[in-house]
Amino acid sequence: MRLAEKVFEFIRKNNLITPGETILAAVSGGPDSTALAFLLNSLQKELKTTLVIFHLDHMVRKNSYKDTKFVEKLAQALEAEFLAYRYDVPAYAIQNKLSLQEAARKVRYNLLAEAAEKTGAAKIATGHQANDQVETFFLRLLRGAALTGLKSIPVKRGEIIRPLLSTSRKEILDFLKEQNQHFLTDPSNIKPIYLRNRVRKELVPVLESLNPAYQSVLLNNINLINEEEQLLELLSTELAENLIKEDGDFTVIEADSFEGLAASLKRRIIRQAILEVKGDLRTIESKHIGLIADNYYKFGFTLELPGDLLFYRDYKLLRFGRKENFKPVKLKSRLLKIGSSIKLKPDGSVLEASISKKCESSQFKACLDYAKIKLPLRVRSRQAGDRFEPLGSKGSKKLQDYFVDKKVPKFSRDTIAVIEDKEKIIWVSGFSIDERVKIDKSTKEILKLELR
Repeated sequence: MRLAEKVFEFIRKNNLITPGETILAAVSGGPDSTALAFLLNSLQKELKTTLVIFHLDHMVRKNSYKDTKFVEKLAQALEAEFLAYRYDVPAYAIQNKLSLQEAARKVRYNLLAEAAEKTGAAKIATGHQANDQVETFFLRLLRGAALTGLKSIPVKRGEIIRPLLSTSRKEILDFLKEQNQHFLTDPSNIKPIYLRNRVRKELVPVLESLNPAYQSVLLNNINLINEEEQLLELLSTELAENLIKEDGDFTVIEADSFEGLAASLKRRIIRQAILEVKGDLRTIESKHIGLIADNYYKFGFTLELPGDLLFYRDYKLLRFGRKENFKPVKLKSRLLKIGSSIKLKPDGSVLEASISKKCESSQFKACLDYAKIKLPLRVRSRQAGDRFEPLGSKGSKKLQDYFVDKKVPKFSRDTIAVIEDKEKIIWVSGFSIDERVKIDKSTKEILKLELR
């Protein structure tokens, strides 16, 4: 029973079980869950626990009822309470437009929670083991997961515990053989149809040939990743509480406050903002987070996200929200006097106009030749037929075509401040000044327009 001692020590070290608790073990009948049930049963005295065995018939195969019978007999042999559920997972997958694996996972965890409440179980134990941990690591690595995803399978998440996570598949099979304990083999796991099975049957053997101890090396690295992740998560959680705000239907972050953060913290804050809007991070990949992190500073940058979500950078905010909530709001046409400022709506940005001898242009600061301006200045939204001559271009261009070229989303085009003088557009804020009012060698006075 050396494996029982190892599992007991793993449970103790990770504080997975408190004496006196009822433990609900999810048992499919495969080798991992069968060993889990056997080991938790043998450790009941040491752990001072009560074992309940849970089984779900996913109704994927015609003869799946035989699996239920097998697990029921196992529960009887272990003198453990047995709960069996039957659910049409294939139909649920079709109805909810999910993969079979994702549907099975959702149904299984929902029913486990129901069974735990029914039996008074404080913990739900699953049979995930070290090989699952390694395979999950490579799956997430191949799919582009960030550091958070590379934590792989957590030892504990809420009431879910995984007592076998440091135990290899070989140790489990050897243990079952020693105990003369039979188990089931799911035919769907035999052929390398799914990516996980390809990792298991094609990638892992290559790694073993390169380094027979690869698994322990990788598990050690996963543990280190977990420790680093915990620290970064603590820092980002504290920051997120201060940075992420609600603004009507949107979750927003002030760009200026976000700017000075370390790159790793920026990605985590972005992830948290998406989580607050979406409710989960399923289908959100590191590439989505990376695109926002690399482009958030660009006014007008927009990214469609899975789940009908949208990210948009306006003048001063990073906005996250549902697509249907991004609706155009036109700016009221107003005069802008030199030496004064006006507050723009709906985002509350302030536009200032002043005369200066020196000026460094930026995305939100335009430096124009004052002598080429025909007062008065006016601020407004775009209008049908608007044309201007973008800096560096030859000849005028329709503003509509310019926005299309710049991939500015339709919903935001009316919110972009257009500044004009008596004769022409002089600045499309956040994008370009007009070629005709640029500074040259003969410039004596500079008109500085700045959005704050």
